[in-house]
Amino acid sequence: MTARALRANPARWYRSYLCSGVTAVYDVGGHPWTTALPAQAERDSMAPHVRAAGPLVTHAPQSALRVDDEIYTFLPMATSTDVRTSVAKLEAMGASAVKVWYLTPSAAKQSELDARLSEVGAAARAAGMDLIVHATELRGAKAALRAGAAMLVHSVEDEPLDDEFLSLMTNTRAVYAPTLVVGRNGVRAFASIILGTRYPIDDPGRCVDSNTVAKTARVAPLRTLIPDFTRATERVLRRLDETEVRSALMAENLRRVHATGATNVVATDAGNPLTFHGASIFSELEAMQAAGISAADIVVMATRNGAQAIGRLKDFGTLEAGKLADLLVLAEDPRADVRAFRSLTHVMRGGRLYQQAALAQRE
Repeated sequence: MTARALRANPARWYRSYLCSGVTAVYDVGGHPWTTALPAQAERDSMAPHVRAAGPLVTHAPQSALRVDDEIYTFLPMATSTDVRTSVAKLEAMGASAVKVWYLTPSAAKQSELDARLSEVGAAARAAGMDLIVHATELRGAKAALRAGAAMLVHSVEDEPLDDEFLSLMTNTRAVYAPTLVVGRNGVRAFASIILGTRYPIDDPGRCVDSNTVAKTARVAPLRTLIPDFTRATERVLRRLDETEVRSALMAENLRRVHATGATNVVATDAGNPLTFHGASIFSELEAMQAAGISAADIVVMATRNGAQAIGRLKDFGTLEAGKLADLLVLAEDPRADVRAFRSLTHVMRGGRLYQQAALAQRE
């Protein structure tokens, strides 16, 4: 039911993005039907430009992922045959990238799975697709870069980046997408279920649809699914504390990557709990600024660098003659403070101008 409902109405996400000032998005992993969204959205001036990677390739078995989707959104990489078959499936369904969800392998499996990751990278290149990788620990992130990853879709969050990693980033010219707030939001969502804590929805433009907002408040039914409330409470309290440490480390790692001149982009991993499509962009921008990145540099990460990561820099990302007329009108200067993005008054997509207030989905 959920998968069908999502597929039936992507327009609510489109509107939420435009309402929040986001005119292009990179969906780095989803159901097979999401690979049809780029062509649909490109023809729709009420939608952002979309790039979609489709189902994720992973070494984790379905049982370990604890998912119960109507459409299983993962493809295997356990063998060389799996790799070839999975990449061929992605190519056939129209995916524009191969996304690997590279969870931390056991020590006994590291060499084997690193080699398999390199096979995925080679198969992706042969199919003309980028390899993009979820690898949030330093060792795995290095393996991803060695395998030819064009983008790391999250921060390294387990230890400080070392010279080897930074050299790999520079030499491969990979893109670093830090997603600083999604983990914190996930922990807060868990806390709202276990502890009854209510966190405000940061949606200054009222861009998130009413059904989604209402669903975030309906946590009582979820409590009945938790078998051991005492252990769950201990776990969420521990995770709330750990989030602060992890956030500080991700901020430091972002500063180190930025100092090398490598390409950073603004990314939210929207669709995760309390990380709303569109509206989550504001807290992400501000977290990057709080990490010590200048507002002017973040503007570039959100515009030019984002277009580069999507593979559309020739079309948008900078204001130049001959490019598509996608732009934002703000009442304040974001080069001085990225909180100025909250002063959005108008959005232009493909030359069509909208008042931000007219795009709101809630009163």
